[in-house]
Amino acid sequence: MQEFILKNKESADEDIKRIMDGQLSIALSHLENELDNNFDGSIHEARKCIKRARAVLRLIRDDIGKDPYREENSFLRDINRNMSELRSISVIIETLNKLNADESVDCKPLIDHFIELKEKIIIQLCFEENRLEKVVELLRKAKERDVH
Repeated sequence: MQEFILKNKESADEDIKRIMDGQLSIALSHLENELDNNFDGSIHEARKCIKRARAVLRLIRDDIGKDPYREENSFLRDINRNMSELRSISVIIETLNKLNADESVDCKPLIDHFIELKEKIIIQLCFEENRLEKVVELLRKAKERDVH
């Protein structure tokens, strides 16, 4: 994982840039290189990286100003929203699987329903709308933006 450490040999601006760039690079890596190996995990990890980048923005919002902060925060928030449906349906399926393992509740019909729904969402978002390709493009743009 990317370090969230301020280093004495770097200025605060360089530290922030390094941390932000690192988180966005990790998110890109999950979506470009690891998506085929672990779809759900890659989406989850990419979203976490973007959330961390937003947290760093919150730390420097007074230094960069209200308007640049809002613009960058909204930009990153909207990137994550493009993946939220995929993550939400995966969490629902995980939760139902845990309930089903209890054996006191039969969630199999619900699990099957949500798996079918997830497949439809993946087809719609990934193939019909090319949403993940758009997310990758937006992440590349985010890396090029200067927030400080």
